[in-house]
Amino acid sequence: MTLPASREEIRARYKNGYDVLLLTGDAYVDHPSFGVSLIARLLERSGYKTAVFSQPTKENLKKIPRPNLFVGVTAGNLDSVVSNYTGNRKIRTDDKYSSWGEPFWTDGTKKRPDRASIVYSNWVKEIFKGIPLILGGLEASLRRTAHYDFYSDNVRKSVLADSKADILVFGMGELQIIEIAERIKKGAFDAKNIPGTCYISSEPAGEELPSFDEVSTDPCSFHKSHVLLSKNSHPVFGKILCQRQDSRYVVFNPPAMPVESDFLDSLYSLPYSRKAHASCRSVPALEMIANSVTSHRGCLGSCSFCSIKIHQGKKIVSRSEDSIIDEIEKIVRNPLFRGHITDVGGPSADMYGSRCLKYPDAGCNDRDCLYPDKCPHLLLSPDRYMSLLENISSLKKVKKVSIGSGFRLDIALSDDAILKEICLKYTSGMLKVAPEHVSKNVLDIIKKYKPGVFENFILRFERIKRQFGLRVELVPYFILSHPGEGETEFEELLQFTKKRNVFNKSFQDFTPTPMTDSTCSYHTGIDPYWNKTVKTQKGGAQRNKKRKSFSRSGLFRKSDEPHQL
Repeated sequence: MTLPASREEIRARYKNGYDVLLLTGDAYVDHPSFGVSLIARLLERSGYKTAVFSQPTKENLKKIPRPNLFVGVTAGNLDSVVSNYTGNRKIRTDDKYSSWGEPFWTDGTKKRPDRASIVYSNWVKEIFKGIPLILGGLEASLRRTAHYDFYSDNVRKSVLADSKADILVFGMGELQIIEIAERIKKGAFDAKNIPGTCYISSEPAGEELPSFDEVSTDPCSFHKSHVLLSKNSHPVFGKILCQRQDSRYVVFNPPAMPVESDFLDSLYSLPYSRKAHASCRSVPALEMIANSVTSHRGCLGSCSFCSIKIHQGKKIVSRSEDSIIDEIEKIVRNPLFRGHITDVGGPSADMYGSRCLKYPDAGCNDRDCLYPDKCPHLLLSPDRYMSLLENISSLKKVKKVSIGSGFRLDIALSDDAILKEICLKYTSGMLKVAPEHVSKNVLDIIKKYKPGVFENFILRFERIKRQFGLRVELVPYFILSHPGEGETEFEELLQFTKKRNVFNKSFQDFTPTPMTDSTCSYHTGIDPYWNKTVKTQKGGAQRNKKRKSFSRSGLFRKSDEPHQL
């Protein structure tokens, strides 16, 4: 059974009032892959009467009873601007997190408004005057500081300042939300000193970043602010920071510590119905993950364009095998299950079980785990992941297990036997990898692989494919117009794919998303890692020309999916 999600359900379930109202820009799907559902179930387990209201309109929100403690707001699983617009600033015609994939109401308004965190917060402030308002989710997390906004092509203030919320939770948010709920319940709510949160202050605190006025007018100040924020984004070594915005300061506490595996197991054991609410029909995102399982969170990679490490952290927190098996046994009991577990993974499937031997609690802060090469203190565990897949395959009613979330090429290349087993057993006809590019100039900015890694992978893959007569298609993912890519680098990519006869199901124009290194490079022309100037192509005509060249090659089909996470 889902949690109450309407005025009638709230009054029927909670006759003496309720504690927490959570607003989300997604359709309400009671599944742990939807962040608002995970937080809602955690609050419920902690004794708080909780309701979820999805894709609210202002008029419908007025009908919802006032909660006793606070209102939580999230734009949903994706940033609302990334969800609503393509990399060429065109309105998307579908939304996989809405019923029927339809992004608009019948009157033509968006189900998920642009900058939903701000819009929803303004409604809450007007309708539930005086109630504590908590921002969370990916949009809030990545827009917590003054940030470059691709759609408007300017630097915007922190979403906390624009929304007038009381506190912003960044990162995954479980530890923070319980602490916040306990403080509000005790009647002495204080936003200070909670790791993984931001708050507004009339006085500066900690080290001061360049002000909003500075970063919005001077690219060098923006670059400096980004570097300082990145250096202090570690839960152990990070410092308190602040940034002046108008007459007040946004204060950034260090990130929260990663949860432990036992805690993650307990989150996924909560009584999710694994269904959409009755008012939300045929949600494509649910259909995509209905028979998939999250094995871990966090990412060891340092990809400049990606927000996963920024939001989830670099430490890999893996669920126990028993917890994963228990979830799969729930899936197979569904009468609609046909025997195929479509994914067991996370940001990169083969990072399951990996850990840092030097700093096991949160990883180190002095180097990247996999770039430019593997850290000697990093212990990878591909054998543990393969053992997990084997044990899942042996379960009754499970006929097939696939790796749908993709995996790291450099980890897969560490053992030919593992790559062979993946190709033979754990693909569903398509093997997903993400080389992103092949040019050294671009790969240096992306910070993912060295040149030649993808070519080496292709050779090994083709050898295994020929040896066993496999009908498996390699599906690489490339990004066009990333900082560092000029005409020479683009031509190098195009010729490589032709020479190697690489068929691709997905390519996309680079979309600058808030807080990433690539976005800093795009906006300022200075790469924050190498501290050197980089080529950027911002003109739509140049991006369109490259896209058409790929399309005309006959090897590619453009993907227009948002790729934030």
